[in-house]
Amino acid sequence: IEPFSGLCLEGEAMWQIGDMYSFTFDPTVYEDEALTTAIGTFDEETTTLSLDVLPQDGATVYLSVTDDDNACSRPVDVPIDLVDEEAPTAVCQEATVLLDAAGDGTLALEDVNDGSSDNCDIADMTLSNTDFDCGDIGATVVTLTVTDTHGLTGDCTATVTVTEMTDPVFPGLADHFLTTEGGASCPGTPIISLVEDKVNPVATGNEAFTFSVHGLTFDGPTVYSDNCSSGEDLKLYVWKIIEDLNDDADAYQRTIRVRWRVIDASGNQRTRKQDFTITDDTDPVLVCRPEAVAVFNGEDPFELETILGDLVDLDNTYDACGGDDLSFTLEPAFLSCEQLGETVDVTVTVCDGADPANCTDCVVPVYVDGLPCGWMTTDAHIDCPGSEAEYDVEEETFLVTAADCSHTPYSPNSEEYAYVNTTLCGDGELIAQVTSLDGLGKAWAGIVMRESNDPTSKKFQLMTGLDYLQHRVDWRNGGVNQSQTFSRFGQHWLRIVRTGPVFQAYTSIDGANWGIPVSTQVIPMAECIEVGLVVTNVPFATNVSATFQHVQLTPPYVPSYPEDLRPETPATGMTGAWQLTVFPNPTSGQLTVNLSAFLGQDVTLEVTDLNGQLLLQRPLGQVEQRTEPLDLSVYPAGVYLLRLRTTTGRTAVQRVILQPRP
Repeated sequence: IEPFSGLCLEGEAMWQIGDMYSFTFDPTVYEDEALTTAIGTFDEETTTLSLDVLPQDGATVYLSVTDDDNACSRPVDVPIDLVDEEAPTAVCQEATVLLDAAGDGTLALEDVNDGSSDNCDIADMTLSNTDFDCGDIGATVVTLTVTDTHGLTGDCTATVTVTEMTDPVFPGLADHFLTTEGGASCPGTPIISLVEDKVNPVATGNEAFTFSVHGLTFDGPTVYSDNCSSGEDLKLYVWKIIEDLNDDADAYQRTIRVRWRVIDASGNQRTRKQDFTITDDTDPVLVCRPEAVAVFNGEDPFELETILGDLVDLDNTYDACGGDDLSFTLEPAFLSCEQLGETVDVTVTVCDGADPANCTDCVVPVYVDGLPCGWMTTDAHIDCPGSEAEYDVEEETFLVTAADCSHTPYSPNSEEYAYVNTTLCGDGELIAQVTSLDGLGKAWAGIVMRESNDPTSKKFQLMTGLDYLQHRVDWRNGGVNQSQTFSRFGQHWLRIVRTGPVFQAYTSIDGANWGIPVSTQVIPMAECIEVGLVVTNVPFATNVSATFQHVQLTPPYVPSYPEDLRPETPATGMTGAWQLTVFPNPTSGQLTVNLSAFLGQDVTLEVTDLNGQLLLQRPLGQVEQRTEPLDLSVYPAGVYLLRLRTTTGRTAVQRVILQPRP
C-alpha cells in the first residue's frame, strides 16, 4: 500500500486464492471490523489509503474484500504504523529585555515564540540564551529550537534588544549661603566659574573638580553612580545656571542656582539643583567728623540733616556693595534753639539698602551756636549785603556789623542797614540796650519794627549814636522815609511798643524808667511783622559793629517742635505744657495770646477764676495764626487763669492780672 499525506501505511501479508484479480476491494475504509464506520477510501488502482481521520500509531483499519469467483466477502484488518518525517515549524518574534536596577534581565520563552507548531505534537522548546546583563546592552541574536514528539527539530532566530532604563543614583546636594563677611564678593553682579554646557561634561566617572562662586571655592559633585555605566560612560554636566533665581537680585543679595545632570551610557539621567545665596552683611564705611557746629539762623527747630556734610565725611563714607545707596539717621534729629551754647552728642547711624539693613554709627559732638530762638538774618540784610550778625551765648550779646552801607536821617536815598530780626504777631514790645559802637561817631545802632526787609517797607525804628550822634526815630508809612532827631544823653536803652497801629518809641538810662514816648506814630501794618536790631554807617564809614544786650521781645518767641519731639514734663514723662504767654500782662482788659507753640493743633481757650470756676470757653479749632486777641474787660479786676487745652492732652496755663479800669 503506497504512503499518503506524508505517512507510510504498511499492512501484513494477506492470503491469496487463485489469481489476485479474482478479488475485489471495497473502496471504503472502516475503523471497525463490523464495517460500520467509514473513515476513508482505498484506491485499488494506486493502492493508496485516503483517511479522513488520522488514527493513532499502531491502530488497525478495515477493508471489505469480495471473492469474485465465489461471490463471498469478508473484512480484512490493516495495521497502521505512522512514520513522522515532517520537522516542527519554529516561528520567532523580536523581543526586548529590560535590565533591573542590579543590571540583570531575563528573556522568557513566550517573549520569543510567535506560534511555533508541529504536525504532530511539540515535545520541547528552548532558547539559546535567557540571562542578560549590562554587557549585553544592545541587539543580540537568540535561537529558538522546537522539538516534536518524534525527535524532529526546527529553529528560528530572533533579535533581542537588551536595554536598561534605570536612572543614575545622584543624591541631593547641599545649598550654600555666602556672605561678604565670609569672604564673598558683592552680589550685584553674578560671578561663577562654571559654564552651562549640555554637550561637554564637566566631569566623568566621579572625578574630583572645584569651581568658584563670588570668590569662594567649592568642590564639585562626586557622589553619583549607575547600575551599568561607570568611568567615562557616566557623565556629569552643568546643565543650567540661573543667575537670579527669584528675579529680585540687587546690590545686596542674589541666589544663583546650578542644575547638575548625570547621564549614563543609555541616556538615563538624573538632575539635582544646588543654590548659592550671596548676601551682603558688611556694614557701610562711616567716617565721622571729630566735631561740628550747628548755627541757628531762624530755624525752628534746627534739622541736623541740613548739616550732614559737617557731621560726616561724605566723600569717604560709602557701602562696598551699594555705593552711595545710604540712609542716615540722626539722634537727636533736631536741635532746639533753647540748647544754644550747649554741646550735644549726636549719634549718626548710616545704613545701606539691604533688607535687613547693615548699619553702623558714630557719635559727633555738636556745638549749638548762632542766633537766639526765632532770630535770623539774610544775606541781603536791608540792602546791605556783606553785613553780619552774631550772638554770644555766654554774654547774651548781639554783635551786628554793617558793611559798606549807610542811611542818614532825612535821607531820601534807599535804606541800607545791617539787620537781624524775629517775628511779632499782634501787640508787643521790643527792648534792647546798645552797649558799644566800635566806630564812635561813625554809625547808628537801634531797634526796628517793619513789615519786611524790603528797603521801602513800612517801618518804625529808634536809633542811638551813643551820644556821638543824636538819637533818631525813622518811620515810613508807605511813602518816603521820615526822620526825627533828638538828644537823650546816656539813654541807650531803647524800646518800641506796638498797640494795634500805634507805635511808640522810648529811651531809658537803666531799662527800668522809661518816661514819656519820644515819638508816637500811627502806621497800619500786617498782623505779623518783623522786629529786630539795625546798624548803619555814616557815608564815609564801613564795617562798623555794634553790640546789643538785654534784648527782650514781649510776647517772647516760643519755639515749636515736630509733634513727636515735644519736651516731656519731668513729673510724668508725658508730653506737657509749653509756656503760655500773653501781652500785656497786667492788662486793663485787651490781651494778645501767643499761640506759636500750638500751630497746627486743635485747641480750646479757657478762662477761669482762682477758684477754678469756668468763665469762658472758646474752641479755636486748628491754630493757623500765631496770636489770638482776648477781651477780659467784662470781668472785674483781679487775678485770672488763662488755660489752653489741645485734643492731644497738652495744656498751658498763664496767670493774668486784670487791672482796675479808670
